[in-house]
Amino acid sequence: MLHEYKNELDEDWAFWSNATGDLHHDGLWLDGVEELPAELQRACNDLWTDGLWANCYLAEFEGQYGVALEAEYDEELADDAKMSYAKLVEAVRAKARRLSRRYPQYEVIFGRDTCRWSNGTTETELFLFLPWNVSEAEFARVAEHFDSTCYKLAA
Repeated sequence: MLHEYKNELDEDWAFWSNATGDLHHDGLWLDGVEELPAELQRACNDLWTDGLWANCYLAEFEGQYGVALEAEYDEELADDAKMSYAKLVEAVRAKARRLSRRYPQYEVIFGRDTCRWSNGTTETELFLFLPWNVSEAEFARVAEHFDSTCYKLAA
């Protein structure tokens, strides 16, 4: 299912790790995997990876634990792709729609300007959320597809 947000992600989201695998929740760093809920322990041990171009997070979306694959799109990427940021955002929205059709069993999240940096810049985000109990083979297949296509943009 496709979910669209503008300017911020809402309370449906909770992140339990950063993209480098450091574990945290509710603003506190966790000491280890054993502090995660059992479902996220499984996701951490069997699914989470830092071996992609896309970011990978342990997350909770709409009360369900899982792994979120994420790509970020900013003005610099738009310049590199020789398009305006507005056109880049529309290309990412179209990519989100295609992902949602390809993977209707998973949650696809398009967030326009939902990533805010301390210097005031914003980025558009594209997430593909897979539940904690997806098989390792299925996760690998979907992650490979997301990773190999998330930054392919047509000018």
